[in-house]
Amino acid sequence: MVRVRDNGLLALGLLFVFPTVYLIVSSYSISFVNFYFLLTGLFLIFNSVLEHKTASLSIIFSFILLLAVFIAIMNLNIYPWSKESLISIITGVTFLIRGIIIYLGYLSEK
Repeated sequence: MVRVRDNGLLALGLLFVFPTVYLIVSSYSISFVNFYFLLTGLFLIFNSVLEHKTASLSIIFSFILLLAVFIAIMNLNIYPWSKESLISIITGVTFLIRGIIIYLGYLSEK
């Protein structure tokens, strides 16, 4: 049995994941924005279930997001200075810095 720490984060994560999965399945393609919403929803779900793992989750999801941005730039021919790629790069770096600061103990996990 899984103990949920925060019901609000779980509900918000599910609200992100289910419509995104439906859009991916119904259109048979995945865009960068769909992947971004799916990753955000998964982060919220894992953060609501896993206790005291916020730093690890932030670092892991930042690397996944940055890797997805660089793959999308190379394969989908997205311009590196477009709005989608800049927002994703800034979000990934922010998650990475946040995870490192939480891991070092300068910021609490709440």
